[in-house]
Amino acid sequence: MTNKHNFTKSYLDNLKPAPKGTRYKVYDKIRPELSIRITDKGTKSFLIQKRLNNKIVKITLGKYPAMSINQARKQTLLYDSKDSPLKTHFSNPKKDSLNEPEQTEFFQPERTK
Repeated sequence: MTNKHNFTKSYLDNLKPAPKGTRYKVYDKIRPELSIRITDKGTKSFLIQKRLNNKIVKITLGKYPAMSINQARKQTLLYDSKDSPLKTHFSNPKKDSLNEPEQTEFFQPERTK
């Protein structure tokens, strides 16, 4: 069961647990990268899914209802920003250092006789 729905408190409160041994996601219509994952035990967690450096990155934001819908949506804005923690954490060091000379230092202990 994967679909899109406008997240409201009543909608999320009425989501049923997944069948035993499985889980499912529902995506938010307002913030498409935001989803809520529901486990077979009924645990509901907000997730963000983004593509970065040609890789899909999934981040669990928090559990519902401890984290509100508005808090989760605000977190997606943070991860969309220019200074996103994702961009810092998942930066491509090879691409970033193409114009920098490689600096490698080796430590050679002195030999004593």
